[in-house]
This record gives sequence, structure tokens and C-alpha cells, in this order.
Amino acid sequence: GGGQGNIYITQDTSTNQWSEVTSVPTDYYWASIDMSASGQYIIAPANINNVVYLSSDFGDSWTVIPMTQLPEKYYNWAVVSSSRQYMYTVVGGTSGSTGTIYQSKDFGVTWHTTTAPNLEWYAITCDDSGKYLVAVTTADLIYYYLDSGGTWLASSGASSNDWHSVTSSSDG
Repeated sequence: GGGQGNIYITQDTSTNQWSEVTSVPTDYYWASIDMSASGQYIIAPANINNVVYLSSDFGDSWTVIPMTQLPEKYYNWAVVSSSRQYMYTVVGGTSGSTGTIYQSKDFGVTWHTTTAPNLEWYAITCDDSGKYLVAVTTADLIYYYLDSGGTWLASSGASSNDWHSVTSSSDG
């Protein structure tokens, strides 16, 4: 997903005034972007460029999450829970690129791998609490996680598709 270009933000949708984020590269391939309900935390993976950018101040400044925290390549999708505390990013989604799902429980400061299997992950979503997840692969699979034992379960009722996005209600 995504394409080469710029990131724009607005803090007042009533005026339709958008500003280009100049503190991130304009020639990166942005795969997705997501923010907390307040807009304070914003996460944007650049898949082909193998980096994930994070802002914790409404987009005023951005930092790259260090490779020591996210050592794999090809980050494809990211999500921030409405509570802001939980963040996730998935690896894979292209031409046999497999990887795992990474989670931060502390506003993006530290990251660790989840118990998700290594697959061609494409997209992920979570409920407001950040504890109930649904993730999709390019290999026709939908997985869900209910934070009650660390087990990712494959959905058996979904039709075969090349999934490219997923969304969740606020209560999962």
C-alpha cells in the first residue's frame, strides 16, 4: 500500500487548512498513517524505505523508531489505539515478504514482537483499548487476537480474498 509523496496534517478541519510535514522525507513510500483519537500520537511506516516514523506532539516533530526496536524490513501498516498507549505495526505484504507484528505498550517508546505467526501481514486494526486486534494477510487470511492468552486465531468464516485493509469498532 501507499505511495511516494508527502505527509500533510491539519489541526482545524473547519478551515480545511493543511500543512506539509517538512520534518519527514518527501520521497518516501508511505504505506499508511494512523493517529490517536486526540491526534497527539501519529505513526507512519514507509514500507520500501524500511522505517517507521512517530510523532508524539500532534505532528510538530517526528522521530524514526530505531532499528534496534524494529529490526525487520518492509513495514506495511500501523495503528494507534484511541487510548494512545498501544501501537502496532505489521511486516510483510509484498512478494513473499513475511514477518511478524510488533507492539508498543508505552506510547511508542519500546517495541517487541507479538506471538503472531510469521506471515505476509498487510493491515492491522484494534479497538479503543488496543487489546483486541484483527490483522489480515495477502494470503487470504484474517487473524484475530483477544489479549487473553497471547494466541492469534485464524478466522474460518472469511472468504478468500487478497485483503488490503481492516477496521474495527471502538469496542472490538
